[in-house]
Amino acid sequence: MTANGSPRVAVIPAVSVMLVLVAGSAGAEEARRPVVYDVTVAGLERYQDADLRLTTPATVTRHVDGDTFEVAVAAPPHGMRTAELVRLMGVDTPERGQPLAEEALDHVRRRVGDGSVYLAFDFQRRDRFGRLLAFVYLSDGTLLNADLITHCLATVYRGDDLMFFLAQFEELERKCSPDDGVVVAAIRNDGRNEHVVLRNAAAEPADVSGYGIRDDDGDGVTVPAGVVLEPGDTLAVCSGAGCVGTPDRSVHVSEKNIWGNSGDVACLKDRSGTVVDAHAYGNQTADTCEP
Repeated sequence: MTANGSPRVAVIPAVSVMLVLVAGSAGAEEARRPVVYDVTVAGLERYQDADLRLTTPATVTRHVDGDTFEVAVAAPPHGMRTAELVRLMGVDTPERGQPLAEEALDHVRRRVGDGSVYLAFDFQRRDRFGRLLAFVYLSDGTLLNADLITHCLATVYRGDDLMFFLAQFEELERKCSPDDGVVVAAIRNDGRNEHVVLRNAAAEPADVSGYGIRDDDGDGVTVPAGVVLEPGDTLAVCSGAGCVGTPDRSVHVSEKNIWGNSGDVACLKDRSGTVVDAHAYGNQTADTCEP
């Protein structure tokens, strides 16, 4: 009661009312925002089982290389922007200047067509560079990540957690690899750090102790004793200052830089000196390996 007996009326400042209304409006807007389609939460065991109606529609606006492009997202879910740089999760296409790099890029351009894609995710949403990691579907239900591996234009990148898709991706990759021994899967070189990735494509374990990896000038490295690769296993044989970032099992065997920045060839020789595989990039070709 006031001093004259009138009832006291509570006065709420206008600014407080405005804040309440704004907060309520923001909460409602946030609730209406699309949600991220997470393949783990959805319990998918096969990438073919994705529900495109629940994915995030986007439009490709610029291609960077075979596994990376920019997209525009009209209705981004929480934590996503209207313009994003996307990397295909779980795959690795050749770097520019390496064999099949342009073929991979051209393949993606053709498959994407008018630019319409549909994005699904796992719990790892971004890589260390801030790029979105996405399973990118096309309007016909094709998973672009898997499509690149199927056409032997990409390899499995095991630094990403692929949930149940990993086994499917690896099965697709095996169909692109020789099944009769150890192969050179990739060469990574960023100047001072470099490595060659060996993979056992056979159905039996392979003892690669003493295997040599040489360029066409005879420079190279030797795999140390006691290295056995189980079927499907990989090994990064590092030189120079050390490995370029890699999730593969690795061994650092030389402080010397071996592989040229503009191009080179890695000739893999078994313990008898026989060339069993070769991998070239840049301005080199694999046929420069000695028999």
